[in-house]
Amino acid sequence: MAESRFSAIDPSEFICQNENKNTARKTLTHLKLMGQFLSERHNEGRSIDKIPPTELDKYLSEFVVNIRTPKNEEYEPSTVRGMISSFDRHLRRHRYGSQRESLKAKKSHLKSLGKGAKPMKADPLTDQDIDKLYECNHLGKSTPTSLMNTLWFLNTLHFGIRGGSEEHRRICWGDVKLQHDPEKNLDYLEYHERITKTRTDDEQDSRIAPPRMYATPIVLKDVPFLHG
Repeated sequence: MAESRFSAIDPSEFICQNENKNTARKTLTHLKLMGQFLSERHNEGRSIDKIPPTELDKYLSEFVVNIRTPKNEEYEPSTVRGMISSFDRHLRRHRYGSQRESLKAKKSHLKSLGKGAKPMKADPLTDQDIDKLYECNHLGKSTPTSLMNTLWFLNTLHFGIRGGSEEHRRICWGDVKLQHDPEKNLDYLEYHERITKTRTDDEQDSRIAPPRMYATPIVLKDVPFLHG
């Protein structure tokens, strides 16, 4: 008898095992917050998957407009978008079956097994590669072009700015702020990015924290204006 091509895995258990734990925790937190809003504002005890779509749409609209932090301050756009994404995940799981969740869990499982790896990925730059770029004056302060190349390179490396020159040119005064880290006793630049074509307020595009570029110790002989 031929061996079956199908395993005997329970979909619900498989989804639970492969779900991102942080995402699950965040979804639960947002659902509790929505439940608190419904209870306080509308004396509503039903979960959002039990509320008719037209009625729920009004509740969600009011929630988005009025939600504030515990300090009564406005949330970041990406945080509010993350809340809506949590509600969307919950509703899709309850109303539209589990096939999408199963597919997502399957992709995560296969990735953990090393499936889907790109064989032609680019090799990362080594410290030696970067040193050569400075030695050849492609990076550094020797010419206006090398200085611009260095700025582009460091912004890409430390701030994760994507694309060619467009996103770099969109940086405005105030987007990069000088801060100080008392634990490391080092100054650093902190980048607060704006919404762009490649960086939206979508939860998948958001960062956990603003990217930083730390200062490094300088060698005084390399500072031109200190010497005649």
